[in-house]
Amino acid sequence: MENIIDNNGLEEMKAQMAILKNKIEGQTMLNERLMRRAMNDRMSLVRRMVVLDVVMVIVCIAAMYAFMELCGLSLLFFVVSVVLFSWCLVSSAYINRIKESELLEGDLLKTGEKLVRMKRQRVRLMMINLPLGLAWAAWYGYEMISFETARGGSPRSMIVGLCVGFVVGIILGLMMLRKMQQANDIVIRQIKEMRKVE
Repeated sequence: MENIIDNNGLEEMKAQMAILKNKIEGQTMLNERLMRRAMNDRMSLVRRMVVLDVVMVIVCIAAMYAFMELCGLSLLFFVVSVVLFSWCLVSSAYINRIKESELLEGDLLKTGEKLVRMKRQRVRLMMINLPLGLAWAAWYGYEMISFETARGGSPRSMIVGLCVGFVVGIILGLMMLRKMQQANDIVIRQIKEMRKVE
């Protein structure tokens, strides 16, 4: 009789353990889905930055065209500006591409590696774009100073405006880079935490 009671108690404990195990697995899956959703939301910041890049490039090209018409900027400078702005846009979109499905359903190890690679590529792109931007700003300055001098004005205010614009542009670019890198860092950290739990 004791054996029957022991067996019934043992069976009941096994059933309760199975229920508990299912609840824990369900909770783990829910936590993973919530973490993946949070990672995707964090990376949406990067996607918004790329959209902001697109808008800025369109505005810059329109402004360059207006300056070409109003200030007599050379056609060569306008064409080089369009090519340079397009390069910045395409390279940024290429580096920062990540699908929502990669974060929500993909292999976290591969996604983490891709995010680390993305961070490195952003820094490399900045190292390329900074000298290009400096050369472009110098050429732009030459074009605008030539225009100001040709119409009899003083180029001093133009030089100050160009320097301020260049410094503000660098600061904004570095702030955007920092925010994007931080977004990647947070998601990479979350992936590592999830890998530890598995």
